[in-house]
Amino acid sequence: MFLAPAPPAFLIEECISERNVITLVWQPTSSIPIDRYTLELDDGAGGNFRKVYRGVETMCTVEGLHFRSVYRARVKAHNQAGESQYSERICLQTSDFTWFHLDIHTSVPEILLTNGNRTVTSQLSEDRVILGSTGLSRGVHYWEFTVDRCDPGGQPAFGIARYDCNKEIMLGELCN
Repeated sequence: MFLAPAPPAFLIEECISERNVITLVWQPTSSIPIDRYTLELDDGAGGNFRKVYRGVETMCTVEGLHFRSVYRARVKAHNQAGESQYSERICLQTSDFTWFHLDIHTSVPEILLTNGNRTVTSQLSEDRVILGSTGLSRGVHYWEFTVDRCDPGGQPAFGIARYDCNKEIMLGELCN
């Protein structure tokens, strides 16, 4: 006769939060066979839990979370006899802020990035777009730019864009 598993337990010392990414690690608390786990996370603002992982692994990394947010997590185990109760909840806080770097993979080859992807050099006269390394979804964000040199005809522009924006035209310009 099969028994439903006992609730898993988070390995607190192995659960980490870095920037807007959290990694959760747990383990079974009994020798009863387990077929899979379900990990749930709230929205970072005390809202409802949602499933973020379902599988056999005892570790999960969740990316793209909100900055300056406290996330609650819980996990339960499943087998043929049923499912466990939820584990004790664990809370992890994401970073208050992040450092943005430019992402060369979001630009055209004619734009040269140096200095740890913090310096841009371009000889193009056409408008081009390069995106940052971190997406924003809510909150108040500040950033600073320094223009060391700009040719008389140059018109550097800075703004916020979606990842899927057209990188061949100036931000905010509409295509015909």
